[in-house]
Amino acid sequence: MKKFHLLFLTAFAMTASAAVPLSRHADASLEPATPAATRTTAAHPRKAAPADAAVHVWKSLGVCQWTDDLLPAMFKGLQPYKVELEVEQDENDPALYRIVDPYSLRNPYYYDLESHRAEGDDASGRYIMIDATDPGNIIIEPSAIGLMYEGEELFVASYSYYEKMGEVDPGFCDTYGLKGTLANGIFTFPGERALWISTASLDAKGSGFFGNPNGAFRLTLPDAKDYSLEMLTADWCADDEGRIVFSPWGGDDIAYVKAGIVRSLGDEAALRAIRESDKKFTSRQGDYLAIEGDWGPNEKFYIVGYAYDSAGTLQESDVHMFYTPDFSDGWTTLPAKARFTDYIISNIYTDIDLGTYDVEVQQCDARPGYYRLVDPYARATYNTLMPGTHGAHSHYIYLDATDPACVVLEESPIGMVLSQDGAMRITSDAYILVSQGLPKDAIAYSKAAGTMVNGVITFPATCKIYAGYNTEGMDSWYYCNYKTDAAGNVVDGDLRIDLSAATQSVADISADIDTPAEYFNLQGVRITNPTSGLYIRRSGDKTEKIFVK
Repeated sequence: MKKFHLLFLTAFAMTASAAVPLSRHADASLEPATPAATRTTAAHPRKAAPADAAVHVWKSLGVCQWTDDLLPAMFKGLQPYKVELEVEQDENDPALYRIVDPYSLRNPYYYDLESHRAEGDDASGRYIMIDATDPGNIIIEPSAIGLMYEGEELFVASYSYYEKMGEVDPGFCDTYGLKGTLANGIFTFPGERALWISTASLDAKGSGFFGNPNGAFRLTLPDAKDYSLEMLTADWCADDEGRIVFSPWGGDDIAYVKAGIVRSLGDEAALRAIRESDKKFTSRQGDYLAIEGDWGPNEKFYIVGYAYDSAGTLQESDVHMFYTPDFSDGWTTLPAKARFTDYIISNIYTDIDLGTYDVEVQQCDARPGYYRLVDPYARATYNTLMPGTHGAHSHYIYLDATDPACVVLEESPIGMVLSQDGAMRITSDAYILVSQGLPKDAIAYSKAAGTMVNGVITFPATCKIYAGYNTEGMDSWYYCNYKTDAAGNVVDGDLRIDLSAATQSVADISADIDTPAEYFNLQGVRITNPTSGLYIRRSGDKTEKIFVK
């Protein structure tokens, strides 16, 4: 089983998908998040909402499916989940809708939320009000949701509401992609942080929670046309020939799907070529695509799918990222193996304990101190990786220890496929920060990286290591390298890579006495002209450490 005190990295957008449905983790701990410092980028005086003198006559549309991305904004470890709730429409103004009792008894987290409701209040009699007068820019009006924060009831509203009221600059929602839409009976807010959650007191100070952190808000009416599309794959990486097996999993109203592979989602010419292609795929059937041309080791590509209706009109699209195999040369296998203490898979799944074991380690010839662990999870007998569709290539954990004070675990698939969750991949805060251009000394100072001391790499709890999978078209990431003490405090985990035997084994090499002296650095790399520093000198059958001045 999985451990559930998890932290979700809301700022980490690896793909165009959102997070995995929360129904998989129904006993997650509801640990409150911290309110954002400010709501807007423009300072405007607050304006009171106009008095609503209209007479509403609400009729039920029945039970509808809602993907909630509000709770994930307020509680650590929660991710978007699906729930069936009643929705009503105003007979006098059919553009007005409301979600009935979103956090009352129908909600799967009703009992977990007990301490976040007022005493004796079951959160019924609340409605999330949606104005779809403009289907291309729907508005969620301030709506109380029955949950409390610091003694006051929380409300939710869309940024489109604040733009309408003049509290953010005109065009704010267009600029930041925060508009919601109603199309084919489906309400969506695909823009991340398109909603705002706060209380009256917090909001007066411009403070609250950025709702919809994953861009997953979705409300599907009973008579909706279902053109939803998810580009599902069985693995995170292509096979040995650069092919990816996929299934365009779509709604009942999709007539056909067009799909292709691009290097960049910003390559409009490549995306247009997919849309103009004559090749069509059948929804809910497996197929494959191949990368055209060369690719680099562990390079990211994107499989893009477009769903069309029977009239040939484009309705929806979806993207799924994958990696290429690493067949690169220029790596030397070190003469001794590393000792790998797994606290990645073993920390996510409490019924799995891989312990400490030997793993082959290679060093990059051109970058001494840049290592990769070869097939670190090949020993896992429960691994459901299928070589028939995946290929026989190796998988690696890449470790940049060129600066021992700032060791970076890089992003990569790890060749681990678990039947309950699918294929796994890993990354780290340090890798994300390096990718964003932050200097390594700053990363090390913030303790967001690992360290290498005497050949042993460790990662403190402050250096967050993540393992993730993709299922049901959504991503999920889990924080790995930490433990909790008896008081519930987060402390360092047991993730450890001991390279000491591998990097020092050159000291055991003997040679004939007539052999000229040779010099190696502490990573075992031969140095032709040693400068000032500590080296290993081998002369004949004698090997010793010396300091060159």
